[in-house]
Amino acid sequence: MNDAPFEDLLPLTALQEDLLAHAELSAGGADVYTGQRVLDVRGPLDVDRLGRAVQDLVQRHPTLRSGFWVDPEAAEGAQPVQFVLADATARVDVRESTEEGFGDLAAAAAREPFCLDDPPLLRVLVARLAPEHHRVVLTSHHAVLDAWSVPLLLADL
Repeated sequence: MNDAPFEDLLPLTALQEDLLAHAELSAGGADVYTGQRVLDVRGPLDVDRLGRAVQDLVQRHPTLRSGFWVDPEAAEGAQPVQFVLADATARVDVRESTEEGFGDLAAAAAREPFCLDDPPLLRVLVARLAPEHHRVVLTSHHAVLDAWSVPLLLADL
């Protein structure tokens, strides 16, 4: 578990329990509960400002600062808990790309596993295709962000 101060401990929902079990089974491989959204941005993009906006988003929404932990010293069958960090640093990577290479770049971002005990379980990749053409890729784990929440998150961002 992350050593950072936390602000809350919560029991897992039934869905989160199942998602964590699947994540454990896929450890080291592709996790089918990793999702992506791609935003095509035409015109100037202030990447530093986007990074601050993503960080503000993570701080505003406790779910995005959530991780999952089970005490490794506990008896077998111990229940994992959801913890909410007081602060979590959003990861925003910027890469140069081409239209042809973008698919591989996005696929690599999706294959990178999340460490479920090290929030946030949200990463942002900015692919610079041209000076005024970017693709912003939000990769997240379903345990903290589902299809119903993504449009709200994007509107807030």
